[in-house]
Amino acid sequence: MPPSEKVVRVASIEREPYAGQQLPDRGMVNELITAAYAQVGVRAEIEFYPMARARVLLETGQVDAIAPIRILQQSSERASSGEFDNLATQYRYSSVLPGAQQVLLKKKSTVLDVQTLSLPGAQPVRLSALRGTLSIPSELKKLNVVPVFVAEEFQQLGMLALDRVDLALMDKYTAADLMVTQRPDLIGQLDFLPISEQTNGYHLAFNPSLSYSEQALAWFEQGLDLLAESNQLRGILNKHGFFQRQLADGNKTEIVIGAVDIYLAEQMQQLTDEFEAAHPHIKLTWRVMEENILRTRLMSDLAVDDGQFDVIMVGDYEAQTWAKNHWLVPIDIDTNTPEFADVLPVVRDNLLKDNEIVALPLQSETSITFYRKDIFAALGLTMPDNPSYADIQRLAAQIIDRDGQRYAVGFRAKPGWGQNMAFFTTLVHSFGGKWFDDDYHPLLNTAPWLDALEYYIQMLQRYGPPDPENYGWRENLDLFVAGKLVMVVDATSAASRLFDPAEYSHPERIGYVSHPTQRTHIGSRWYWGWNLAIPTSSRNKPYAQQLAAWLGSADVNKRLLAKNPTPIGARYSSYELNFGVAQDYAQFVLKQLENDLPHANPPWGCNMCRFQSFRLLVSRWVC
Repeated sequence: MPPSEKVVRVASIEREPYAGQQLPDRGMVNELITAAYAQVGVRAEIEFYPMARARVLLETGQVDAIAPIRILQQSSERASSGEFDNLATQYRYSSVLPGAQQVLLKKKSTVLDVQTLSLPGAQPVRLSALRGTLSIPSELKKLNVVPVFVAEEFQQLGMLALDRVDLALMDKYTAADLMVTQRPDLIGQLDFLPISEQTNGYHLAFNPSLSYSEQALAWFEQGLDLLAESNQLRGILNKHGFFQRQLADGNKTEIVIGAVDIYLAEQMQQLTDEFEAAHPHIKLTWRVMEENILRTRLMSDLAVDDGQFDVIMVGDYEAQTWAKNHWLVPIDIDTNTPEFADVLPVVRDNLLKDNEIVALPLQSETSITFYRKDIFAALGLTMPDNPSYADIQRLAAQIIDRDGQRYAVGFRAKPGWGQNMAFFTTLVHSFGGKWFDDDYHPLLNTAPWLDALEYYIQMLQRYGPPDPENYGWRENLDLFVAGKLVMVVDATSAASRLFDPAEYSHPERIGYVSHPTQRTHIGSRWYWGWNLAIPTSSRNKPYAQQLAAWLGSADVNKRLLAKNPTPIGARYSSYELNFGVAQDYAQFVLKQLENDLPHANPPWGCNMCRFQSFRLLVSRWVC
């Protein structure tokens, strides 16, 4: 394709967490490629292919580049041995894509001098690396290294666990994500050793035999420089959770907070100056991410003991599970105080382990049905106080107007355990289904599951917005306030936006009733809360204790909510505020949290279904 057409065709390879069809914007690498080329007026066309197919397409000129791929740098002796493809001479590479970071992993029980990277008795160091991508770090060049090559990076973790190798050369985030999703038994069992050189970083690879490749490479390098100059590069990296800890000014200690992108996190950031003024030796850095990305990055940090975060926002489920796994540091606050008694019972029970506080509450929610009263009135419809899913379907059939871009109902459908699976689990429960029987045998092929799945798909396809897999809670609320979505089944915390006059100026149009049910009300809605915790990987635990205790205090929590009264609190005192137009809504939410939640999480199927990798797997199957 001639350069004048300003199009570059890229074959993307699935390599999470950098590139993947299920990742936001198809991953950091693909968003970066698109943005870099856009800086110079070039359009990037990106499609996913297996590695072997991508290389064939590049070599035959059907695409202009493949990414992300590593450079091979090898000795002539090893190249001639045929152990690797000679990729270094076959392709032309871009500069290293930001975000990737090579590390050495070792088993904690392996006796190895981390300063000299040597074994006792001058034994050879067995080093595993991905076949075709080995570049020996300078730290190892003086050592007696025996390379052990593997076809898949996942094999390296298994070889470390079985003591078949002493060190594994891997990308930090790839190793961490593999531990989180496939080898959680290794979390806390491996040491993470940084290396001075960033070797084997990811690149775009171009075919030098194509006349167009030189121009395509030049455009990318120019666009990448422009992104860096405008600070857009940092924004893309941060969005996907690829941060670098910055040194604080002077003698200050940097405390990094990993937070989810909810309204309350935005409010907490506004208190930064107040805390830093009272603690002049501390600098706060906020890393705010979408929920799925935050959870992955927090787990990754724990997996490799990286120390990227000091205070983190976690849900009630993580608070219990992570504390059980000794991943959280107990917060030094007396449980026998009026301040802790102020916490709602359903919240308090989830934040205690062995009578120690493992997290401090920020907000709590359950799920209900929102509807637009003005549109219901215009159509002559009435919403039942306790609707069934059959009622929702009946109403949806009378509301839908695709030609007028008026959609009837919004269920969370974006993949993710805090997105579609949060809702779909309650739907299964409501249809009488369970994740497991009493002996923990899976029940995914039973009639209630199939009925719930059929209902879910039909409702999304017939009565929801197009491309429902792109719609989570945030996207559905956007359509709801715009009057293009009439019913939304979602969390009570949506009030942070719906009753905020700066966000939505017509709260009188908002109706709300209980979460729909079908065959049973048991487990037909969820309970969730966001809390502050301290990970064991933090390098600044004493200062993290000070910040968590301050941000999680009743006084600060009440001040945060008072800035824009919203009924999302986890304390009784939170509901003593003047909520204005949301006063009745606040009492409705408090009653739901107080009285109904013993039935919200049934003993069969809630906690087990939240096992992360399983829920992510099923979430992809559903959509």
